[in-house]
Amino acid sequence: ADFRRLSVFEGGWDRYAAAAVLPGSDVHQTLTTLEDAGLVRTDTSVTEPRYQMLESVRTFARDLTTPDLTSEVRRLHAEHFRSIVSRSTRRGPSGVVAIKRDRPNVLAALKYWIETGQTEFALPMAIDLGNYWELSGRIEEGISWLERALPLADKEHISDHGILLSRYARLLWSRGAFPRANTIYAQALELFERA
Repeated sequence: ADFRRLSVFEGGWDRYAAAAVLPGSDVHQTLTTLEDAGLVRTDTSVTEPRYQMLESVRTFARDLTTPDLTSEVRRLHAEHFRSIVSRSTRRGPSGVVAIKRDRPNVLAALKYWIETGQTEFALPMAIDLGNYWELSGRIEEGISWLERALPLADKEHISDHGILLSRYARLLWSRGAFPRANTIYAQALELFERA
């Protein structure tokens, strides 16, 4: 069961992320057992050990996972990485490193919140990632994800909608799409004035 749960990760993960998707399990024992069986590999060249599965092993584990388990584990995974993004973006440029290290998992978490229509989590996470995309130079990636998140904004989330639009406009400006960015800034300003 733990092996199937760990297949939720995209790329690598650390023991804290593992603990988030393995509630009630002895994480150290689980990771050691799976490593001994050749199902998980450990990268000890970094300060904090990171774990990963070969893609073929991950696919096998995911094929064994039931839809109910998949839904629960994806939610736990998304909650963990939403928390990481929230903490990291408060640290400014130094927080970019933490997000960059877990970028595949962070994007998988954002995708989960957007796909499940959970606006209260999707919008703040997309807003927080706006700084990451700008500081890391991943402008096109940011524009693409913000365009996916924007349809979730509604009348109940006027301030978040305005902030999301302003993040989107900043990325468009960075890309050189000045007229489009000005239009989006004007829309954001209108929302702020209404709020």
